[in-house]
Amino acid sequence: MFFNRLKLNAEKTQFTCLGTKYQLAKVDDSDLVASGSVVDLLPVVTCLGVTIDQELTFADHIRRLTGRCFHCLRQLRSIRRMLTSDTITTLVNTLVVSWIDYCNAVLTGVHEVHLRQLQRVLNAAAQLIVRKRKLR
Repeated sequence: MFFNRLKLNAEKTQFTCLGTKYQLAKVDDSDLVASGSVVDLLPVVTCLGVTIDQELTFADHIRRLTGRCFHCLRQLRSIRRMLTSDTITTLVNTLVVSWIDYCNAVLTGVHEVHLRQLQRVLNAAAQLIVRKRKLR
């Protein structure tokens, strides 16, 4: 880091090990010392808004993302009657679809169970735009 003129900010630095449950059981969970600063080994780290767990399941990231999206959809549903179709479409695309689209390349190969949660968000967004309720 010194030769590249980089400085470690220990307060913002996060460290994790990636692997299977079996591989992670072998890892010594002692602290990492880098540039004289102690960095703790964490089970989950965040990079550019993406929550990365040790097994790369992205389950926590998807759970947080869907929760934020559903909250936004509930807020938009409460004011739906006051907005035009174009306005609600723009808001849904801006506030919900863009969140799902952000860094979605990291979700390649994620288990279908987690992807179904994102599909439910997109279905709810479409239902809000076309003013339809979920069919049972």
